[in-house]
Amino acid sequence: MTSDHSGHPENGFAGVLGYVDKSDGRRKVFRPSPGEAMVRLADGTTREELDALVESGPLLEVGAGFNRALGFAAVRLDPAAGSDTEALTERSEVVDALPVMVDDQGAARYFVPGELTVRFTAETGDERARALVTRQGSTVLTAQRTPGYYTVTVPPGRDLFGAVRDFSALPEALFAEPSEAGFDDALYLPDDPDFARLWGLRNAGQPVRGVVGTSGADIRATDAWDVTRGVPEVVITVIDTGAALSHPDLAPNLLPRGSEDWDFADPDDIPEDAQGHGTHVAGTAAAVDNTQGVIGVAPGCRIMPLRVNLTAGVNQNRADAISYVGRQAQAHRDRRYVINCSWRTSGDHAGIRTAIRETVAANVVIVFAAGNDNADTGSSPQFPGVYPEVVAVAALDSRNRRASFSNFGPTVDVSAPGVDIWSTARGGGNVYLSGTSMAAPHVAGVAALVWSRNLQLTQEQVRAIVENTCDDVNRDNPAHSGKLGRGRVSAFRAVTSRLIGFSPERVSSEIGGFDVWDGRDQAFAFDYDHSGKADHLVFYRPGTGTLWILKHGASNNFAPVYAEGSPGKGIGGYDLADDRDRAFAFDYDHSGKLDHLALYRPGTGTMWILKHGAGNSFAPVYAEGSPGRGIGGYDLADGRDQAFAFDYDHSGKLDHLALYRPGTGTMWILKHGPGNSFTPVYSEGSPGRGIGGYDLADGRDRAFAFDYDHSGKLDHLALYRPGTGTMWILQHGAGNSFARVYPKSPGRGIGGYDLADDRDRVVPYDYDRSGKLDHLLLYRPGTGTVWILRHESDDTFGQQYAEGTPGLGIGHYDLADHRDRILPLDYDHNGKADHLVLYRPGARVVWIVRHSADI
Repeated sequence: MTSDHSGHPENGFAGVLGYVDKSDGRRKVFRPSPGEAMVRLADGTTREELDALVESGPLLEVGAGFNRALGFAAVRLDPAAGSDTEALTERSEVVDALPVMVDDQGAARYFVPGELTVRFTAETGDERARALVTRQGSTVLTAQRTPGYYTVTVPPGRDLFGAVRDFSALPEALFAEPSEAGFDDALYLPDDPDFARLWGLRNAGQPVRGVVGTSGADIRATDAWDVTRGVPEVVITVIDTGAALSHPDLAPNLLPRGSEDWDFADPDDIPEDAQGHGTHVAGTAAAVDNTQGVIGVAPGCRIMPLRVNLTAGVNQNRADAISYVGRQAQAHRDRRYVINCSWRTSGDHAGIRTAIRETVAANVVIVFAAGNDNADTGSSPQFPGVYPEVVAVAALDSRNRRASFSNFGPTVDVSAPGVDIWSTARGGGNVYLSGTSMAAPHVAGVAALVWSRNLQLTQEQVRAIVENTCDDVNRDNPAHSGKLGRGRVSAFRAVTSRLIGFSPERVSSEIGGFDVWDGRDQAFAFDYDHSGKADHLVFYRPGTGTLWILKHGASNNFAPVYAEGSPGKGIGGYDLADDRDRAFAFDYDHSGKLDHLALYRPGTGTMWILKHGAGNSFAPVYAEGSPGRGIGGYDLADGRDQAFAFDYDHSGKLDHLALYRPGTGTMWILKHGPGNSFTPVYSEGSPGRGIGGYDLADGRDRAFAFDYDHSGKLDHLALYRPGTGTMWILQHGAGNSFARVYPKSPGRGIGGYDLADDRDRVVPYDYDRSGKLDHLLLYRPGTGTVWILRHESDDTFGQQYAEGTPGLGIGHYDLADHRDRILPLDYDHNGKADHLVLYRPGARVVWIVRHSADI
């Protein structure tokens, strides 16, 4: 975009009021609203003087509002007097005037005459930014509290929209837009006080103001409080009209302000509420539990009230308040922040939108009221609640029905109680209010309770938990089915969600320098340093000679202790030059340590076993092929062959090799004897009859070692057939016999997981940090489905975690790609494979998540 200093707009804006929003590239066009104007008043103009201006003729009335401190007012013109915007400037009281604008969505936009806002890049710096403002012919009116963000004058002789386009054209500018006022943006419907009934927290069907509610149509707060009432490290920031700071139900929970300025409306630093809206909202979210008055959804959390002007304030101050929370989140890494915004703007605002995006990126949850216009937000969007980064909340009554005033539609995320909500009021008492303003803090409180359960969760995880644990509202709202978000939030279901138990330990596009960029990449855990702990990660790339071994060091960093390729020469003489190559860890010398590497090439008879020696050297202790004769009589001559380590003799050591050939009934188990010899202790096929009654007759069959009886020994065989519901677990008995211990009736999957999809995968996992791989993790790549099962008794498996299908994955890893793979890892060197490595070969994605065992 080129600057237009000639007074003649360019780039498609000739004769058009508008600009291109640089922050998102959208074209914004406006038209004047006849009969309405924004006026800038002479310094010191009082409300009485403004009223006198009305009485003198040119104005019909003061319209949406008046802000004496900032010197502007919205007014309605008197058509009978023949007044227009230009004529207003002839009055001594009026310095400048601008028609109220209407945007392309029909919303009235109150742009302050003579000024605009501009946000520069962080690299620009204050001195350079001010110089650029001066070069444009403008002056800085206000340096906003967000770094690089300024309210500036429109240059003399330039129109507002032309000036916005000029500033937007600067390479250093993130965006520029008109300075915009908001009037009466608090989203509540005031009413008279009555008796205290917190039906939104617990609804037993009690009458509220003459209306008998529906039992259970609440957020189940009392049940949630048996789990958590919140922790002070979680802060609910109420960006609103402030709070009654001495209210007995609020004062004990207020976050200490210190010397911080929490008043974004006036220059006095103190966010005292002069209207009551913010006080009511704060009480619903987190009023203290003190046996008097009311109690909030999260009474153990802290409240941080930030005061903004919702009656006649400017949007850039609201953007400042949101950005301030993002900076606080970065400065106080031990805290977690949830923002509640029970207000609207007249339309899309780049400053607020940018502040929301940046603050959410700083790991903050932001909740907004959906609005009180009884409108479908799909066709009549109400900002900022329609932004995808925020949780938009609709209101329900005590009968689980949509409140008559509440907005609805595709941008609504959840619903919550919002009619006749009893909460804190100015003066130390309580009052009933209704509105989506009252619904939103119920949701902010639930989010705070979720975070109180696990401070390691990300804001994405907290939001996902809140949204995916809702109770149904569609049945009671058939006319708005699917338009009230996921349903009514449930504090109890949220704080007991299994999703809470997992959080990301490490998220990256690479790990220890290994980039995971090739679709052939595979990984497993390995005991590199003979410690008895499989606490190193091996990544390898068949067909390229690439193999890396990574050690977890300080923090979440990984460093290579062995790195070869890509392309490379493999390891210990094994070239890894064939796409069929596979590898796993093996206890070769019966030490109880998985400190040898087993590498094989199905279809060629090739099998090598390597021992780690001095430094990062590896040497073969067994080498056959390629081509070769396999191992212990098993020829490895078929491309379907697979192998893994197994504890055959219940010794607690994975010192036997299990080899099988899906689709043929072939299964062998080999024992390492003297020297490098291997002999079969079990051999069936090829073709054969499988093992323990399991026929291994399908090409989809998979097998692994599993600790079925919580003994700490991987001495059972788990065999499954994806896409068929088939899963067997076999126990080694006398001699070389195997008997089925699960299931009694084959064919229905396991523990409720149906195993009905060909993509299904199963791995053993130490879910409860016991040091035993005695849980089954089942997942379905590409669907977000992941379950964790524990063997309870007999052939019963109980669900410890169940997500999907489709689902949200685990630890915020979405499992949405068919390439996804999972393996357990001893991440923190404690001898327990209680972390999960999730990776996506070919996509440069690798995560490590942990289960919080105390949750």
